[in-house]
Amino acid sequence: MLSDVISFEDVFIAGIGFDIAGAVLLAKGLLLSAFQIWNVSAPRLDYSAPAIVARVEDKVSTYVGVVALVLGFFCQLLGYVLELATRSPSGAAAGRGWPLAFVIAGFAVSLVALIYRGLRPSLRKRFLLEVAHYAPSGKKRAHPYGPLLMSFGAEIGSPVRDGEAEDDYAKRVWKVDNFTRGDPE
Repeated sequence: MLSDVISFEDVFIAGIGFDIAGAVLLAKGLLLSAFQIWNVSAPRLDYSAPAIVARVEDKVSTYVGVVALVLGFFCQLLGYVLELATRSPSGAAAGRGWPLAFVIAGFAVSLVALIYRGLRPSLRKRFLLEVAHYAPSGKKRAHPYGPLLMSFGAEIGSPVRDGEAEDDYAKRVWKVDNFTRGDPE
């Protein structure tokens, strides 16, 4: 029977682990390093690819962190509801002690870290591609700006190859066939 393997207390503990992981990711997305603060605060005539990439990194952390927090709160709520519904100690929790509680919470934190690592590259590219549609004036173009794609790509570890044209770069790194040529106006 499932209650012999997983107890209501296990659900509570996993929920706390998800909360911890979500809080860490939210903090990572909201707390800026000294360099990031300087970079965001520095006056610019055009755009700052490092600052934009950093903001997108924050957005990815925040998205995954919020989902982890919601999942953690849901697990805790489910555990409480199930405990209230039965009001009896579960067989799986009897005699296990606190060391296993830390293992369960650690598993939840590790699971969120793996999900974050898996989603981060694709979400980062998606959000950067979204930002590349905008000019500093706030005007959104139908297609992303080629120079923005090239500078964002370099910031995330996909530099332009020797002799590579904007078209080829946009297709190789961003999977984009159409883009706006020239710097954002």
